[in-house]
Amino acid sequence: AMTNWIFNDKRGMAYIDLIPEVYLRMQSNFSVGFSATLRKATLSEFNQQWLSFKLGTMVGKTGWFLNTGYEFQSKDVRIGGSMSMLF
Repeated sequence: AMTNWIFNDKRGMAYIDLIPEVYLRMQSNFSVGFSATLRKATLSEFNQQWLSFKLGTMVGKTGWFLNTGYEFQSKDVRIGGSMSMLF
């Protein structure tokens, strides 16, 4: 769970995200993962439900990942990448 609080002069907002995740390590240092983000906000127009998929591989001690996500209410699609380095 993760929570955020946003304040400004006229009004504020808060939301909480519940993010269950599952990742599986496959052969040859590949991994796949699935997650869901359930956001409940004090302003209902910011409520969201995301379903995400992650595909990654390890090269040495560096992880390379492709991330995709789909938001059901607004039909938004997210595509991105990330890199994780272990020292």
